Amino acid sequence: MEILGKNYELKYGLRAQFIFEGITNKSFEIKTTMDQYILFYCCILAVPGQDLEFDEFIDWCDENPDALLEFSEYIEHELTKRKKFAGDKKKEGVENN
Repeated sequence: MEILGKNYELKYGLRAQFIFEGITNKSFEIKTTMDQYILFYCCILAVPGQDLEFDEFIDWCDENPDALLEFSEYIEHELTKRKKFAGDKKKEGVENN
């Protein structure tokens, strides 16, 4: 995703969840709009070597209102992929017993 003229990779996983918990000082749970934007930011920080100031990120989000929609589609795709993978692993376990 291009932010402020720089390409950023998004990565949703444990690292993003850990960063989220570190920033918010609460258990990982997405309940509010703020949580959504913080998770978005954490998915950027989850890629080693990428850095972006939170204030710059939020200013960019203000100027790009479709960014959260694009991020939501990315998360939905990631969760679907993980759910399918977990389902495949479950089927393998059943077949191996």
